[in-house]
Amino acid sequence: MGIAENLKRVQERVRQATVSAGRPLNSVRLLAASKRTDADGIIETLGLGHTLFGENRAQALRDKHDVVAPNHPEAEWHFIGYLQKNKVKYVVGRASMVHSLDSLELAKALSKRIDQQRNTGVSLEPLSVLVQVKLGTEDSKTGIAPEPALKLCETLMEMPNIHLKGLMNIAPLEGPPEQWFAEMAQLAERARAEGFPMEEMSMGMSGDMESAIQHGSTIVRVGSDIYWAE
Repeated sequence: MGIAENLKRVQERVRQATVSAGRPLNSVRLLAASKRTDADGIIETLGLGHTLFGENRAQALRDKHDVVAPNHPEAEWHFIGYLQKNKVKYVVGRASMVHSLDSLELAKALSKRIDQQRNTGVSLEPLSVLVQVKLGTEDSKTGIAPEPALKLCETLMEMPNIHLKGLMNIAPLEGPPEQWFAEMAQLAERARAEGFPMEEMSMGMSGDMESAIQHGSTIVRVGSDIYWAE
């Protein structure tokens, strides 16, 4: 199966899951996680009408963006992986949203980089961010625990150059995904009650997107079923 067939199949899964959840069709966006393809694959995907992409490595975002963006300004780029503070220079000015914010130190580094770019004459909007919440006990998962995540949300609301949009989660393997997505939905409700904007909930990947959509995900991150399906 090629990218066109794979993308169509995934789009239909998203549509069916959204309808099944009783939600408006425009309430869930499909993010093509493009780490398994190159700039040509992204350009092919753009030709199919899909415009939202996510990269999980800072240098890969830089390299693919800088090839694609000059001729395809319609492409929207998100950063979805673990981000080290010394690599924010590759992300700021390219990604419109960072899904994986997990510390105040990283937020400060992003804000500082935006100021540095503006001081050179570059026009930049505030950067949209999602706080990555870690659930379960898997050492391989990054993120911040629920209670500290809410404290971080409070601090982000006062930060220049940073626009809090919601939460992100990668479901642990140690339990059924619906358990974790339900916990995330409850956390988002708490955050809303405390006055934090929760416009976006980035949850769900190739294997669990239906459950994520059922529990309120607004962005599903799908890579292997688009670019690596058999």
